[in-house]
Amino acid sequence: MPSRLPFRSFQARHPALPPTFDLSPARQTLRFVTELGAFFDEGVRDLGSAFSIDMIGYGPLVVFSDEETVKRITSARPEDFTHANDIVAFFVGQRSIFLLDGEPHKHARRRTLSAFAGDRMRRYGEVMKVAADRYIDTLGPDQTISAMEAGTTMALEIILVALFGMERGPKYDELDAAIRGFMAGGHSPVASLLSYWLPAATMRGLILGDRDPATMARRPMSPLGHLLGKTSAIRAGRRLTELLLEMVQERRATLERASDDGLSHILRTARDEGHAYDDAAAFDESLTLLLAGHDTTAITLSRALYRLSTAPRVMDALRAELDAEFPDEPLDPARVDSLPYLDAVINECLRLDALARGATRRLLHPMTMGGYDLPAGTMVTGYVYPRQRDAASWERPDDFYPEQWLGKRVKPHEFAPFGVGFRRCAGAAFATYEMKILLAQFVRRVDFRVPAGYVLKEGMLGPMIAPVGPVPVEVLRVRPDVGGGESVPRGPGSRVTAPV
Repeated sequence: MPSRLPFRSFQARHPALPPTFDLSPARQTLRFVTELGAFFDEGVRDLGSAFSIDMIGYGPLVVFSDEETVKRITSARPEDFTHANDIVAFFVGQRSIFLLDGEPHKHARRRTLSAFAGDRMRRYGEVMKVAADRYIDTLGPDQTISAMEAGTTMALEIILVALFGMERGPKYDELDAAIRGFMAGGHSPVASLLSYWLPAATMRGLILGDRDPATMARRPMSPLGHLLGKTSAIRAGRRLTELLLEMVQERRATLERASDDGLSHILRTARDEGHAYDDAAAFDESLTLLLAGHDTTAITLSRALYRLSTAPRVMDALRAELDAEFPDEPLDPARVDSLPYLDAVINECLRLDALARGATRRLLHPMTMGGYDLPAGTMVTGYVYPRQRDAASWERPDDFYPEQWLGKRVKPHEFAPFGVGFRRCAGAAFATYEMKILLAQFVRRVDFRVPAGYVLKEGMLGPMIAPVGPVPVEVLRVRPDVGGGESVPRGPGSRVTAPV
């Protein structure tokens, strides 16, 4: 929570908390930001269904994995819980949907959900397919690419074109470069630690430099802000700020003539609903749209390509479904949601490799949970991931086996790849649709494999559990954009991913 100090003060351990690791708070904090998945799984194995993590400046965090408490947290009401998303302050502002509560959060959530609804989503589908084809057309046989970079390239094009209405050109390239430079800095454990230790408003102020986070007006820059501005990531972040703020202001000034992209829709909705929505609020919400989706897509796509490479039977079954649906025609984005095996493949990837492995909230008042009396302000996590690998619920819990999704229904406390409840990711439908189109078109047009002997290792990309390294993929053949066509050679193009 915000503090008068430059850094959050250390929170003493409450005596009623569940057991914790036999590690110093400094060591626990470091493990949290560098190996979160393994750290949580170790806690369940060694400490049981309720344990706590002592986080310097941010915790303690209490983790529950028993079914009843997980149900209680995943069905939480806003009257009882607030967010615990301060770590994203490195990327987004105080009026991002991630950091809002109460009525402002409801308004932001409704605006975002409406931007991903109905005909608008179907139009986004066409942009998604074009982005996939543009990238695939740069590929050629006997080329090794980075799956992470491939996902980033396609996802950024989708966001910039579909959600921001941009056309490719110098301004597009400049914004693309600024996003990549800023996010590269945010991926480091140092950025995660600073986001835990610094109050969110302080963190944003340092990143923005001479922009006031509350108003986006110019102001004198602090000495520390000047010092941070020498780093490449902060320079990129400040350039991103200027480019995006310029776009928001231009769009607000010409809203009646603007296109019907996601940003224009959100600005119109805020205006028509009469909510206070100045440049600073619009900037924070736009920055969230811009940054929240592309890393998650890159991580999920790279894991999916890896999973398919290790399961040729699944790859063949998925390609057969796609070729049967589109036998002699290009993939139609409007029809991908009707393909049960593609849906099962996506869900199976998310079950095994979910980005969000539970729901974390902060208590607004004292509560008894899992038999423990917790004070107000305590962070709690309903750890869903063990239920996604539970032999009692899944025929083959540790295998990549999409067939176990066919005809299956799950509840929020059993499967929550996008979070749950009133704070579930507002872009979940967009992200799922995007993954279906990108993965379907890649599988349909490209024969690929991971290098022999390669084993994906898990680490952290900023606050997200992610593969360590680029995830290399060997391109064997590239097909034209018709089902079942002969493979054709394609020369490397201007936006090909870097070799790994």
